Amino acid sequence: MKKSISAAMVGASLLCFGLSANAADLQPRVYAKAAAYAAPVYDWSGFYVGAHVGYAWGDERDNLSTTLGAPADRFNVQGAVGGVHAGYNWQSSQFVFGIEGDIDGSGVKGSKAFDVTVLIPFVSLIDYRGALSFKSEWQASLRARAGYAANNWLLYVTGGVAFADAQSSLGVARNLNNCEGICVFLPSVASSGRDTMTGWTAGIGTEYAFSKNWTGRAEVRYSDFGSKTFALSDGARVLPTQVKFDQTSATLGISYKF
Repeated sequence: MKKSISAAMVGASLLCFGLSANAADLQPRVYAKAAAYAAPVYDWSGFYVGAHVGYAWGDERDNLSTTLGAPADRFNVQGAVGGVHAGYNWQSSQFVFGIEGDIDGSGVKGSKAFDVTVLIPFVSLIDYRGALSFKSEWQASLRARAGYAANNWLLYVTGGVAFADAQSSLGVARNLNNCEGICVFLPSVASSGRDTMTGWTAGIGTEYAFSKNWTGRAEVRYSDFGSKTFALSDGARVLPTQVKFDQTSATLGISYKF
């Protein structure tokens, strides 16, 4: 009887030891599984649409000193820009590739006044007073994007073709005398031309995903819209005026990803 009780006690002791050992082994395994858990990585793939607003500044360059003799060959232009954008992203590992288009309303404009006396051969000295002005009322682009994603953050570069509305205007008042003493100017003559300029754009930006569907962005881009020739006039002659336009823009935007 005593032997049976002793055997039972030994068996119970071994069983308790085994259960304790198993419980001790179980706890690290639970912690190991918890340590292996990682938050889901944000997926930038998909179609998106959004809106943006910002400011642009740049230069107008022309050849008016050649055609009219007026030194208005370069002046600053600036103004607010804002519009809508849409695009599509593909993601491979941490690399994101996409295509995007945008169209903006533009308040970019500028002008330069001049007062110059020009000698026209076989005619006379003519004093010109006036101003050359430039404005762009809309802009657009179609671009590729390539970036590196760090979960909710995306750093990217972008570049492609750019378009801009361009209007160049010349206002001139002429004096047909040599302007010795009192100068009497003829009524001011105004002329203008309008066309669409085409060039290229490139920039860099960053984007942050606030949620599954909403992202915010900041972007800086340089755009060279090329050149166009406008048939301006001083009231007596047609002045083929070549105008070049470039700008830098900084914008903030928000997008909805489907």
